[in-house]
Amino acid sequence: MGKTRYITITRHSIKMECSVTAVPDPFMVVWIFQREGEEPQYVDIEGPRHSGANVNLPSLTILTTNTNDTGHYVCYAQNEEGGGFGETDLVVRGLRPVVRIETRRYDVANYENTTLHVSVFSDPPLTDLFWTFQSLDTEQYFPRLTIDNRNYSGASFVEPSLTVINASYWASGHYILVAENDKGSNVIWVQALRIIGIGPDVTAGSDVRTTNGSNVTIPCSVSPDAVDVWWVYAQGRMPVHVDLSYNHLAMSNFTDQSNSTDQSNSTDHSLIITDALPSDSAWYWCVAKDANENFAMSKETLINIIWEKSD
Repeated sequence: MGKTRYITITRHSIKMECSVTAVPDPFMVVWIFQREGEEPQYVDIEGPRHSGANVNLPSLTILTTNTNDTGHYVCYAQNEEGGGFGETDLVVRGLRPVVRIETRRYDVANYENTTLHVSVFSDPPLTDLFWTFQSLDTEQYFPRLTIDNRNYSGASFVEPSLTVINASYWASGHYILVAENDKGSNVIWVQALRIIGIGPDVTAGSDVRTTNGSNVTIPCSVSPDAVDVWWVYAQGRMPVHVDLSYNHLAMSNFTDQSNSTDQSNSTDHSLIITDALPSDSAWYWCVAKDANENFAMSKETLINIIWEKSD
């Protein structure tokens, strides 16, 4: 046997070495596997997860491991004179859940069903999975959405994607998926949902990549029916208001102290960052509200400030 013990992590490939020397040549090689506390069983070499384990290639390869592969392994060979074997142990360590997303933004019509698509891999198995929501008004935060099949459906271990039913202005905002197993949790800011056709028209500028110390302006054009405008940003977690109390942050037509603007018939609400720092790197959205409390937000703008040493 190559080693007395192998260690790997889930979803990886592992080859457990076994060499056989015999005269006459062996006519059979099999592998036997035993989990702790269970009866031994033959490894199903005909299945899609294994290769090798024959007289020509006696070593066993597990193409995609999981934690259930942890246990004691025996390589057994036999010829006309009798049989011999070698033993080894395999430990497959689990990981926190792995989350993959389809897209970070959904633009949907008013009262349209929409599904925020995700896939989740978890080994060991999931112990909890839920979605959180923060509306465009960042004071409204829902730490765990209720899956009632009236407003929301899905969000299960089998189908982790979230469907928003008859989405309207109340559904506009940011959605975050939390997936947990015995190895820890993975908290992923997944989606920004925009409802098209209600609320003010809001358009922000394109992505910016520059170095520290630069001045950055993110344009934001808002239709005249808006009565309140503000900016939010996210750095991989829950979006929050841009705090205009910082000296290097300003906003066109800013007229009050609540981090938003009095519209005053103006359509320009650009965000101005003076002497930008790497800590300003984030996703930014311009958000507006009309007199009927309908919210709308721009598409996201990515600001990436690269640290550059001065001479």
